Amino acid sequence: MLPELTQLNVKNNWQKTHLDNFVKMGWPSSKNEDWKFTSLSQMLKKPVEIALTEQGDDARHKMDPSIQGACRVVFRNGIYDSEMSGGNHSNIVISNLIEDDDAISFLNEAPLSHHPVFNLTIAAMQSAILIDIDASKTEPISVIDLSFVGGLINQSSHPLVMIRIAKNATVRISETHASKNGLSAPIVILQVDDGAVCDHVRCQIADLDSSQLGLSLVNQNTGSDYRSFSLTSGGDISRTEMHLNLNGENASCHLSSIYLGCEDQHLSWLAPGASHPGAELLFQVSEPFLAPFRKFVPNLGGLDLSPILLFVVINILEAVVIRGPARSMGMSSTVAQFFVGIS
Repeated sequence: MLPELTQLNVKNNWQKTHLDNFVKMGWPSSKNEDWKFTSLSQMLKKPVEIALTEQGDDARHKMDPSIQGACRVVFRNGIYDSEMSGGNHSNIVISNLIEDDDAISFLNEAPLSHHPVFNLTIAAMQSAILIDIDASKTEPISVIDLSFVGGLINQSSHPLVMIRIAKNATVRISETHASKNGLSAPIVILQVDDGAVCDHVRCQIADLDSSQLGLSLVNQNTGSDYRSFSLTSGGDISRTEMHLNLNGENASCHLSSIYLGCEDQHLSWLAPGASHPGAELLFQVSEPFLAPFRKFVPNLGGLDLSPILLFVVINILEAVVIRGPARSMGMSSTVAQFFVGIS
């Protein structure tokens, strides 16, 4: 079973429970409804060991935060790197999650005991960081620069970050995943308290021979506002999963994401090499629409941007053909779309 767990030294009993859950259930197959579009067969053929030390690229060691004034939190090879991290902010406190009883209780009560990434990372994590952000009059908007870098292809990384945003606080989070591990399985947990505001940008750029299985949990309380944008590119396997809970009245969220596949990567869930009849049918249906747009987009070495351009054109046409006339006629765009569809 991937990764190699026989030598894993589990530090706490509650971690042992998650390890036992993972060993018992293992990785899901495509027969599992939640994973039917994610094939793990190629990943399971690549042996990896749990990363135990900070390894890999440390070029950012003496660099300033990529975002001016941000509090930088860096994981290298899945291990929190205190030397690469930095920033002096009175309203931001970084501590060891393992030493916080409330954080541990949250992990034990989270309804994800069936989830392979949750169980594996909780059991195998070598670093667990807690970030507390309070509302501040001197710093009305807090900025977190969260980065996952470094790593070795024959190792798997399992970092855990929990960010607690206090009542009425405002925070902007830049989350970057650029590690080079054979398997990267990070967990990022956000607890957004009453009236708090969080803008979250997540960028994942992976090598084609690495596997990325990210898991995010967001809990929102009354009157909180959470806005997230995710950009994902590359990876032999690239899966980003979010569990969002609206726990209070008037909590709002806005989620958007873009996935950029390389060559026929977006067909890999059907069959390797796109030889599956379903893959061929999808290609035959989409290619006449995408081919003209490839004349106007640059060649990025297998990265196909034509679907994005197509969606932009579709949105423009929708605004001109449907939304504009709908407003002039006093009807909703949804009703207008219905009549266009049956005409």
